[in-house]
Parts: sequence; structure tokens; C-alpha cells
Amino acid sequence: MLENLYPHLQGFHGVFRWFVLFFALVAIVIAFSGWSGRKPPGPLLFPFGLSYVLAMDLELISGLLLYFGLSPDLRSAFWGHAAITFLAVLFAHIGGALTRKGPTDAIKHRGPAIAWVISLLLIFLAIPRH
Repeated sequence: MLENLYPHLQGFHGVFRWFVLFFALVAIVIAFSGWSGRKPPGPLLFPFGLSYVLAMDLELISGLLLYFGLSPDLRSAFWGHAAITFLAVLFAHIGGALTRKGPTDAIKHRGPAIAWVISLLLIFLAIPRH
């Protein structure tokens, strides 16, 4: 059954990465806007952070479905991609948690900004090079 869905999942995974990139960049810009810590988190920090985290989750799920739909010979080529992407998702979640549970306003901005930049750098590092 997955072999029939494979081309559609591959297309989704390829197109949806642009949404991930968009939400990452917007969330990072919003987080850096309050870097000084002099202002409380604005109404956009949490929704865009949550959108980035959810987009990363959806991209990871579609990637895992693609991974398990591959032949065993091709899976070994994508092992590094999967591992680095998992770390990127982890940092996205850490940033999302800090928007809600940071003890100060400065940490509610700085923590996510740092975590999301690391996440975005890991995403760029995980891009498969053929």
C-alpha cells in the first residue's frame, strides 16, 4: 500500500519543506525581536513557534513514512539525514517549550531564538547531497 503513496509523500515532503523554512524564519525573527528582554513576549511568538514545531513534526512524520517505504538498500543512504533531522526537531521542541515555560521574558525570547537557529542550521546540514 505504501508503494502507491510513495510518490505523493515524496512530493509532499519536498513541497512542505518550504513551509517549514517560512515558519522557522518568521519564528526566529519574532524571537530575536525581544532579545533585550525589556518587553514581554508578544502575541505572535507562541503561535509562530507552535506553527514551526508542528510543521517540523509533520515533516518528520512524512520523512519517516518515506524512509520506511524505501528499499533496504536505499535506507542506509538516508540514515544520517534522519538522525540530523531528528535533532533539528528536538531543538525546535526545546525552543517551543521555552516560549511557554521560560522563567523570564528574556529567556522566553533568547532561548527559543537560539534553539530555533540551531534547529534551522541542522535542517540545512541534513539536506541530502547527491
